[in-house]
Amino acid sequence: TVDPAHACSAGRLAGREKWVGGRALAASVLRLNLEAPPEGFGAPVLDRDAKLVGVLLLGAERGSKRGVSYVLPVEHVAKLLRDYRRHGRSIASWLGLGMAMGSSTPEIVSVSDGGPAARAGLRAGDVIMSIDGRPVTDYQDVIDSCYVLTANEPVAINLLRGLDVLEVELTPEPRRRHEDKAAN
Repeated sequence: TVDPAHACSAGRLAGREKWVGGRALAASVLRLNLEAPPEGFGAPVLDRDAKLVGVLLLGAERGSKRGVSYVLPVEHVAKLLRDYRRHGRSIASWLGLGMAMGSSTPEIVSVSDGGPAARAGLRAGDVIMSIDGRPVTDYQDVIDSCYVLTANEPVAINLLRGLDVLEVELTPEPRRRHEDKAAN
């Protein structure tokens, strides 16, 4: 049951944030125009149709702008649950490709020799169009799409190489500590 004293009123989705409180996040969170009470941390966030959108992370009292709260998107929650059920912890996936940080085009600038991207045939200059069926249009979309991938589970990547549209299958690996975190 929900304690009415801790229930939140309606808020409005205001976008996605990559930075909160001056700190970069591993993947975007949803920004919600709603001042949530401290007791709301961890509460489900539902849309108008009562569909789960995500889980409330923090509100104004935890360092965000007044009247703004942040929500962990449902696809991120699902990835964490998969990882914890299988491995007892969250495991970041590594694709072995590099992109220009903040670029408005999801173009691959480097491919790690012997990495998952190289084995799948990706090349510098390829432009990613979708990852696992999720359309991408810029650098941040690629980061968010890669964040929810599960290591050792193949995914389809659609890309543009010159004028040709290609689909390749890529199997992400678990990220090892020594790998460059800037390279996905």
